[in-house]
Amino acid sequence: MRNLLYILLTTCLLVSCSSNNDSTVNTSIIGRWNFGYSTPYQVESNNVYANQTIDSHIRNRAPEYISFIFTVGGKIRVIRDIDREEIDGTYTIEGNKLTINYTDLDNVSKTLVYEFVVHDNIFVLKHDDTDFYAREIPYLLPEIRDVLVSKVLVEVTYIRDLGANVN
Repeated sequence: MRNLLYILLTTCLLVSCSSNNDSTVNTSIIGRWNFGYSTPYQVESNNVYANQTIDSHIRNRAPEYISFIFTVGGKIRVIRDIDREEIDGTYTIEGNKLTINYTDLDNVSKTLVYEFVVHDNIFVLKHDDTDFYAREIPYLLPEIRDVLVSKVLVEVTYIRDLGANVN
């Protein structure tokens, strides 16, 4: 009787452990990721209208990078929105920091540094766009003078391309 109880208990534990393995979340960055959407994470300036304009611009502007293809061994292919140019480079990951290095078609070396998180089929990059919007705000709001942009953090969400064959 004791042996039968032991066998039943062991069987229950094995079944429950194996079902937990099926729900493991894929946190691998390997694969192709296509642009989904951009959202403002933090927008701060000395003008409420400027904040609203920056927020809207972030949500509606085309992304600079429409796809990333990460492969094993630290290789990456970056697909830019401009002319859909494909550029090869390298990447490294340190904790939640992703660093991408590549040389563009004009032979200019680029280094991109992001905070990131991967959860199953969602890949979110967070980066500081303060310098860009500090330069851009006079063009977005030419009628308003003396706008000081102090902080613009953006989250860009990419979706895993489940049909992509990445080696």
